[in-house]
Amino acid sequence: MDPIAARRLEEKERRRNEILDAAEQVAGDGGLESLTMEQVAREARLSRGLLYVYFRDKDDLQAGICERALIGLHSRFESVVDTAQSGLERVLAMGRAYVDFAASSPLQFELLARFEATEVSTTDADSNHFACL
Repeated sequence: MDPIAARRLEEKERRRNEILDAAEQVAGDGGLESLTMEQVAREARLSRGLLYVYFRDKDDLQAGICERALIGLHSRFESVVDTAQSGLERVLAMGRAYVDFAASSPLQFELLARFEATEVSTTDADSNHFACL
């Protein structure tokens, strides 16, 4: 890959993560219901227009947080499964990792719980609701 293209891609990913950090901060301060694109843009010190370059809408932004949470949870599962000997030990270790995740990342846990409870139409396949699956 061209070094300039690689740098642009890295910058885009860095900016996306900064936006997700800002969204988690806003939601952590006032709850998920308080999360607005305007507040996230303000927290990230970006224009709302630039925010929409990275995320189509609030649902897309929440899906981004959800995706990041799932990646973190998956990594926790992988680390404990590798240390367990039997199938039962693996299941128990994954259960403990899940409870630890809920305790240490309550916002992400709440968002995942809400995401799981949301009914998604299969006709909405372009939606980011499917991106986390």
